[in-house]
Amino acid sequence: MGFVGDAGDLMKLVKARSRVRKIPDVESQLAHELAEGLWSLLVLSQMCGTVLEHACLQTRDDLEQCLAEQHQA
Repeated sequence: MGFVGDAGDLMKLVKARSRVRKIPDVESQLAHELAEGLWSLLVLSQMCGTVLEHACLQTRDDLEQCLAEQHQA
């Protein structure tokens, strides 16, 4: 549940970095929020018994194949 809130905070910081919002010290806050999100994903994957490295590699391969197919069309 905390991950969902962190994602919302992350988007506010991304908007601030794009000058849509004003947030002081946005760069360090953005780095912190990204690290927090990554930590949450690692914990969730461990709780679910998912090998995140394998899932990321498979997803990358799937996306590359999809992009290659779109490029050929």
